[in-house]
Amino acid sequence: MKPLPQTTWLSLTSLSVLVLATGGFLTGCQTSAPLPASVPGPVPEEIRVQVTPGFTNNIALVQAIRGSGTAEVWNGRWEPLEKGMRLSPGANVRTVGDTTVDLFLRQNGPVVRLTPNTFLVIEQLEYKGAPGQEIIHTRLNVKQGRILGATKKLDPESVYEVKTPKGLVGVRDGYDVDKSGKVQVK
Repeated sequence: MKPLPQTTWLSLTSLSVLVLATGGFLTGCQTSAPLPASVPGPVPEEIRVQVTPGFTNNIALVQAIRGSGTAEVWNGRWEPLEKGMRLSPGANVRTVGDTTVDLFLRQNGPVVRLTPNTFLVIEQLEYKGAPGQEIIHTRLNVKQGRILGATKKLDPESVYEVKTPKGLVGVRDGYDVDKSGKVQVK
């Protein structure tokens, strides 16, 4: 399987290549300006979900919600996000105020944290193969704010990408990505 164009694959072993290519380590991730509760922030997207032949669509489970702000999912309007809620590919999720949300991505994860004032679109979550031998396709789109995540050991054919307004980043380990495209590998 060929990598998608304009994808930068990151792993702990390729970090030195990233440092040389960018002239320094990309750090200092900052969250964007807060999303006021009365303003939806970036416009929610209707994603046309197309499953790759031979793959199965997955879901994300809302594992935890912390903070005194709100967490919402777009269903034609912003609705409260609840622990245990199942989110399909195409879901638009946001945190407002000091709220964080942890999503369990099952075979495509294990986990992603949305930090306060983040807007995320789950564009692709699909897998194929036997347990422990899955090949995954994951694409998360950070429209605003910042996400933190970790991947399990990935099959070489697996694709795990985080999209930002500045580009597309392929990851293989823990990561910290904000909407400006700043990346930190854990």
